Amino acid sequence: MTARTPDRTAPMEGVALLVIPRLGTLSERQVRGITCVWDAALLTPCNAVSLGPRRASRAGERVTWYPRGCRSCVAVAALMRLTIHVRACPNCQREDGDPCDTGRVLNQLFREYPR
Repeated sequence: MTARTPDRTAPMEGVALLVIPRLGTLSERQVRGITCVWDAALLTPCNAVSLGPRRASRAGERVTWYPRGCRSCVAVAALMRLTIHVRACPNCQREDGDPCDTGRVLNQLFREYPR
C-alpha cells in the first residue's frame, strides 16, 4: 500500500455546501486557520483542508475569511450535510437512479477525507 499524498484543497463545490460555525463563535486561532473550525484541533500540512473563501460580518464590516478544517471533521460535516440532503431530495432517495449533483459531490467529499 502506498502512502497517500495529502490534498490540501477539497473539491470547492463540495466544501461550499458544508455548514461551518459562525465567525463570531470561533477563536482567533480558528479564524486564522491554525486550528480546525469545528474541533479546534491543531492543523498541519498533512491534515488541513481549505474550506474556501467565506463572507461574514466582523466588527460591523463585511470580510472575507479562509477557514480550514481537519480531514476527519470535513468528512463528518460532509456526511451530516449529505444525510440532511438525501432526506429532502427525491432523486437521491431513488434506489435505481443516480444521485443528484449535490448528493454526488457530498458523497465524493465524504469519501475523499476518511476519518
